[in-house]
Amino acid sequence: GAALAIRESRFKDPSYTTDYGGLALITLGLSALLFGLIEGQTYGWLTESQPFSILGQSWPFTNFSLPAFSIASGVVLLAAFAYYDIRRARKGRVPLFDFSLLRFPGFRFGLLTVFIVAMGEFGAVFIFSIYFQTVQGLSAIQTGITFVPMAISVFIFAPVAGALANRFGPRWIVTAGMMLEAVALFTIFAITSTSTPIYYFYPVLVVYGAGVGLAISQLTSVVLLSIPWQKAGIGSGANNTVRQVGSAFGIAVIGAVLVAIISSVGQADVATAIAQSNLPASAQSLVDGFISSGLSGGVDQIPSGIPPQYIPTVLDVLYDAITQGTRWAAFTAAIFVSFGALSSLLIPNPRAKTQATTKTLPIQQPIIVGRRVRVVVIAEFIAIVGLLASISWDYQQNLYMQQWFSNNAPPVGFLLNDHVGPVLVAIAGVGLLVWKSLPRRSPPKENPASVE
Repeated sequence: GAALAIRESRFKDPSYTTDYGGLALITLGLSALLFGLIEGQTYGWLTESQPFSILGQSWPFTNFSLPAFSIASGVVLLAAFAYYDIRRARKGRVPLFDFSLLRFPGFRFGLLTVFIVAMGEFGAVFIFSIYFQTVQGLSAIQTGITFVPMAISVFIFAPVAGALANRFGPRWIVTAGMMLEAVALFTIFAITSTSTPIYYFYPVLVVYGAGVGLAISQLTSVVLLSIPWQKAGIGSGANNTVRQVGSAFGIAVIGAVLVAIISSVGQADVATAIAQSNLPASAQSLVDGFISSGLSGGVDQIPSGIPPQYIPTVLDVLYDAITQGTRWAAFTAAIFVSFGALSSLLIPNPRAKTQATTKTLPIQQPIIVGRRVRVVVIAEFIAIVGLLASISWDYQQNLYMQQWFSNNAPPVGFLLNDHVGPVLVAIAGVGLLVWKSLPRRSPPKENPASVE
């Protein structure tokens, strides 16, 4: 149907040739980076925690893990890709990605926002599925049905976003959508427990879907409206690629958080359960190994060495570990989306004029225009600071999390302890408001985008 209904449009460039070198570099770079992020929890982030072998060949270095080498190699390869494509463009050949488009603020900050938000959005759906099927005991089909309210909400609010963007501009719709997503994720962090009724999640998923519907469609518009129409193909490809890469990174990072929290909290709960229920020593090592593996075997595959009378206790421990992992993974996703909301404030706000004769969209507008806009921005920062303050307070009451972050991620623990994070965000918000209020030179003229 699409092949028949959609007319072909193509901008022919005689200098175009397939960029095989750039394609190889970005593929290898992203693959190496993602491998390191996904396998770091298993084989060690810096030093080797367990041997890695494939086809009989083992990683030869014990003081430097394969994931660390993979991440470093990925960064080098991506830097080589940028250098290669910039040189290719200077020679008059069409690159895989035109880095000169980054001079357009809407394109530059739009892609940054797409990447950050994709990390939170797709990773969140991943962790919800695990929680619903393990702790809540839903089947795969029932889990899919649970997400129906979110899908309906996306379906309703996506077209509404277009109408609102014509009146207020797409930037504010994107920011509002991501704020709704952040509120929903922080709410999930607050309400999720082993005994939370499933229907508590329905209204939260509706709010989350509304945020996705408002943000996603308008982000694409912002990215493409900011560049010349001849570059729309490259811009669209970059937008989709950044979204997919962001989702892959988000699943890797949030999945690592989920597994790490399951292991940390689970082992602490096991120690308590052992002391209270006199779990046999032969079963203790099985439970410890099962939980430290990050629940890779699934809840239904309880180690056979555990006596039947202790299985309910073990399941309670596992459910609590998964629940805590889900909560903190949702918190991580909420942080990603919150930073996406902040980065969206840097996007120019093109808005269609109401006059019928207007056929062009102004590309640039000041980020902060007038007292009303300043009030909205200040309110957003106050909301974010308040949410972070509540999370920081919850963190200070959770000894398991304090211990885990102090051992594995001290910078994050520092930000959450003593409300350092909320204070830093408040300072950043004040700084952004002051910076955007300062007078500046007029932006360079850019090609208008047609609204026909």
